[in-house]
Amino acid sequence: VSVVAAVPTGGAPWATLCAAERQADGTVVGGTGPGLPLPLHSMGAAMIGGDLYVVGGSTSGDAPVATVYRARVDSLGVLGAWQQEPSLPFARSYAGVGAWDGYRYAFGGDSAAVTPDDAGASAGTKLGQIAYAKLDLLTGDLAGWTVNGAALTVPVSKHTAVLAGGSVLLTGGLYQGATADSTEERYAVLNADGSVGS
Repeated sequence: VSVVAAVPTGGAPWATLCAAERQADGTVVGGTGPGLPLPLHSMGAAMIGGDLYVVGGSTSGDAPVATVYRARVDSLGVLGAWQQEPSLPFARSYAGVGAWDGYRYAFGGDSAAVTPDDAGASAGTKLGQIAYAKLDLLTGDLAGWTVNGAALTVPVSKHTAVLAGGSVLLTGGLYQGATADSTEERYAVLNADGSVGS
């Protein structure tokens, strides 16, 4: 089952979610699911252990938020009620998010009111902060966020984060003061205590 936020033309925040299921014959059947508690765009989202987490994003006026929501997906692919989890230590949109070994991560992002189609370099708003939170693997709840001791080498937003094999790979994005998209990649080790190496 795939669940995504539907975004209207122009990138305005929406609370509507679309869900789709791939059938055995390869066809996709879809519909709408329960809406988000807050209309958002440019948030991070990931499935972890049967729960869908929505992290940060922007709401009305493209203002970034620090809110984190979780909803359980049942065995039939039906999304349950949304629950609010501990907020990020800093409001952000366009962050790279993911999970590894019982921890949830947020890498970088942007603290400014930025439209989804803005490719500019906002001065002083890209974040180098890495935050991580321990998951209760039984309930799916987050224990609260910790700011990592080491920050990203360059503050970045609108990038991807892939967590696998005990490491994280960050790709592309917009850097502080950059006038065009970046094609750089960087990686770090994910430590057993949830912290991220240099």
